[in-house]
Amino acid sequence: MASNTKKSLLASGLALCASAALLMGSTFAWFTDSVTNTGNRIQAGSLDLQVVGYRLENGQWSDPIWQNQLENGALFEETTWEPGQYGAVLLKVSNYHSSVYAKVDVDFSITENTEDLADALWYKLTAVHTVAASYQQTMLDSLSFADSRPASEADGVTTMSKIEDDATEEMTLAPKQNYHDGQYGWYMLEYGMYTSAGNEYQNGSFALDFTVKATQAPVEEDGFGDSTYDEDAGYPVIATVSDADSLEDALQNPGVPADITLDQAISGKGSLNVTGNATLNMGANSVYNITPVAAANVTVAAGASLTVNAEAQSGLNYNLGRLTADGGTLTINGGKYGESGYQRAQVNAINGGSVIINDGSFNSSGAEGHALIATADSTITINGGSVGSSGYQSVVLYADGGTIVVEDVDFAYVNGRRYGAANGGQILVSKAYSPAEPTSIAAGCAVTDAGDYWQIAEA
Repeated sequence: MASNTKKSLLASGLALCASAALLMGSTFAWFTDSVTNTGNRIQAGSLDLQVVGYRLENGQWSDPIWQNQLENGALFEETTWEPGQYGAVLLKVSNYHSSVYAKVDVDFSITENTEDLADALWYKLTAVHTVAASYQQTMLDSLSFADSRPASEADGVTTMSKIEDDATEEMTLAPKQNYHDGQYGWYMLEYGMYTSAGNEYQNGSFALDFTVKATQAPVEEDGFGDSTYDEDAGYPVIATVSDADSLEDALQNPGVPADITLDQAISGKGSLNVTGNATLNMGANSVYNITPVAAANVTVAAGASLTVNAEAQSGLNYNLGRLTADGGTLTINGGKYGESGYQRAQVNAINGGSVIINDGSFNSSGAEGHALIATADSTITINGGSVGSSGYQSVVLYADGGTIVVEDVDFAYVNGRRYGAANGGQILVSKAYSPAEPTSIAAGCAVTDAGDYWQIAEA
């Protein structure tokens, strides 16, 4: 905050006359004053959920199973089970390390179910929100079936095959500075085999994943006293997809972070539009309409983001086709991508879009084409990977009004020039990558020394 006050001495008719007399033979200055308030800052909040697990062993909770162990191993593993057996696990979810309120929920996903074993299993889920950091004994005392075993849902449980549809109670956990609102959530999952289960379930197997999800909660107020500005914040989506419609749906959830894994190649899709914030884990799979030689084109819209993690395929099989950041942000970590056509580019940054390439192979084959192009107000940063343009009179990296930053790259093939710029665009080539002045420059362009970079722009 700063205020400036001008203190004029012209306070009365008499003073006005005196000032007029002074002006006739003297100089003067206004009296001024100021107050400056410094040190104003905005600190982004953090959401840092911590999860600890416990399993029931001999009537007591086990030692803590820490988050890194939960992420890399099963919380429970039961073998040679029979009707009437019973187990339980407990999850403690803490928002202690966060600085903002968090909405928390748990998702369940059945990953294996042979012999329909899930129909012979039951579960009961109990959710409790506490201020206390230690609540294990209370949860242990609340176990429902220490002295009895369910035979059916009539005994107050739910058949395990329905767990994916469980409407788990959502909790709002407080951050450290608001501990009195309760920073801890407890989820206790009791499970077992119905006493009525028959021989048809012998040798069956069942596997279950559960995911603790969190997003910011509508509690903190903004400058207008409104605490509902983030009420539509969605939980992150973790999905494994195997068809085109499911993939497209997962890519189009604005405001909902999505982590998507392809478990196979997907056909019947010539283009994909990304309007959400997604990570696409492709492995060596392709998305294409008819053949991987002509893979699906991807466009990332303004406000959206996409990170692609992929492994390159052999031959002319591509993971994806033309890649375009149309105002959005696109990050590529590996894979193989191809485009063909007159004056076309494999990677396009347009309308303020941003592309970050960390690895991968990017190739174009049309006449006067480009591997990468950045138009006005758009940026492409290349940290690794290979590029090539085989078409006649092509320019591999072309800054058409935008900026291309080259930190590291391999030129696989060039049938024209490596670098070109037009319409105010520029290419910045790191001297750590190219100590010598770059060559293979398009006509009408020049190279200048810009400190840590070589700048390629119109002459």
